[in-house]
This record gives sequence, structure tokens and C-alpha cells, in this order.
Amino acid sequence: MMRKFSITLVASTLVLFLSSCDSDFLSKMSWTARKSANLGQMAEGLDRQSVDTLHAMAYGSGGKHGDTSAQVQLGYLYYYGKGGLVEDKKRAEALFEAAARQGHALAAYNIGLMYYRGEDGRDKAQAIKWFTIAATARPPFSEAQIRLGEIYEREDIVKRDMVAAAVWYEMAAAGRDTRYAQQAAYKVGWMLWKGEGREQNIQAAVKALTQSANGHVYEAQYLLGYIYGTGDGIPKDTLLSAYWLVLAEMNHPEFKSKIEDFLLTLPKQDVVSARNKAAGAFRARINLAVRQDFNKILRETPSGGIQ
Repeated sequence: MMRKFSITLVASTLVLFLSSCDSDFLSKMSWTARKSANLGQMAEGLDRQSVDTLHAMAYGSGGKHGDTSAQVQLGYLYYYGKGGLVEDKKRAEALFEAAARQGHALAAYNIGLMYYRGEDGRDKAQAIKWFTIAATARPPFSEAQIRLGEIYEREDIVKRDMVAAAVWYEMAAAGRDTRYAQQAAYKVGWMLWKGEGREQNIQAAVKALTQSANGHVYEAQYLLGYIYGTGDGIPKDTLLSAYWLVLAEMNHPEFKSKIEDFLLTLPKQDVVSARNKAAGAFRARINLAVRQDFNKILRETPSGGIQ
């Protein structure tokens, strides 16, 4: 009876902790942010002829629409005041809008960010229009879908609407951009587990959370560890519980003490086995990252929004 009480107490503490986690996943997507920030470094090396070429491509000739990629690139240069150009955010917005009206999702998202931040007195409410254009483009921009999910979840700009938030998170989770799909899948899983915005469905929640946890999203790993450790709506599995909790601890060591308290309620042999298995998975992930061609990544055109 005492052991059961201990598990319940620690589990309750973990759930409270999960509820307080920062859900602003966009701030954690540093890979995309770094690529966007690298534009400034790339622009420093542009000569005048290259910038003039961008202008010619962006504005077109003979009544033709300008090239959307050139419009976005030139928009970045004006936004940041790079490439020998004077910072001009109004001109940047005009270039982004020209690209957006031709179906460029990132351009629409950038305009949405400018309104969302209220830059130069812009109306924040207009951000939803541009985020929606980006989120429903072909192909859709997953970052805009997550941004809309957060807006509706947090009662930011508009009245809180968990059903609408769930729709946008589900779209992002089903998207082809795995970076955002894995983050959004955590939100989908959490809402299915809590029964917010969707009818409670623990089995479906576990499926979504597993997608996210396999993408190294530590919040999903925490929650899976809790669900398997307590048998919350599914058969209890202390080995799986320990495995996900140990991985979460490795991915986010700042919360080691909270995880260790929960691990103490699980069978010791399961924890030892989980640590060995998780260590192997973690090493494989690190080795894969080391083998990545980071120089190639730095040379790529930025795919994230303005920072």
C-alpha cells in the first residue's frame, strides 16, 4: 500500500511538472533559426552586382511577375539591412507580400510574424490572416500551423479555442517536415490524453506521443514514461516507462531530479535495463549528428521565418 501511494504521489508531481512546461516549441527549433540567422553572414559577402541581380529577378521585367525566391531573399536583406542595403522593413514587407500573392508560404509567414510582433504599430490581429495563408499553402508551411495552434490554445489575439488549436496541431503533425511534425505530435498527444479539444483517447494519445518521443521531444518522453509507469488507460509497462524517462533525462538533464524520483518507484532491474538501452540509442543519435555535413546545411537557403 505504501509503495502504491509513493508511485501515485510522484506521478502526480510529474503531471504537474508536465503541465507547467513551456509549450512554445517555436523557440526551441534552433536548427531552423540558425539557418535563418546565417542569411546575415551570407549577405555580408554579396557584392553590388549580386544584389543588383536579385533586384532584377525580384521585380521582373516586361510585365512579368518577379521571381518569388528572389523576392524573399531580397526581403530578408532589406529587413536586416544586409548586403549593403539600408534597413527598410516596409520594403521588406512589400517584397514578402509580392511573393506571398504568388503562393510563397514562407513569405506569407514572414508577414504574419511582422504583424504578430506588432512591428511599427502593425495590428496583431492581422497576423492570423497571413499565418493561415502560409498554413494552407501548397505545400503548407508547418511552422505557421504550429503558430496558429499556439495562438488558439493560449487565447493569444483571439478567444481560446482548443478545437481549433487541435486542428492546426494535427495538420502540422501529419506534415512532411519532420522537425515540426514531431513537436506538433506532442501537442496532439497531450490534448488526446487530457481530453482537451478532442475526446479523450489514451491509445491514440500514446501513438502520437510515440511519434514525438522518437523525434527526441523530451516532453513527449516524460509523458509516455508517466503513462506507461502508472498504467493510465493502457496496460502498465514499467520497462517502457523507465526507458522513456531515462531518454527524457538524457535529452533534458536539467530535470534529472524530478525524473529520478519517479524512477525510484519502478523496479530496479527495469531501470538498469532501460539505462543500457537508452544509452545505446542516445549514442547512436549523437554519432549520426556528428556525421552530418554541417557545412552543407550552412550553405542552404534559410527555410525559417525572420528572427
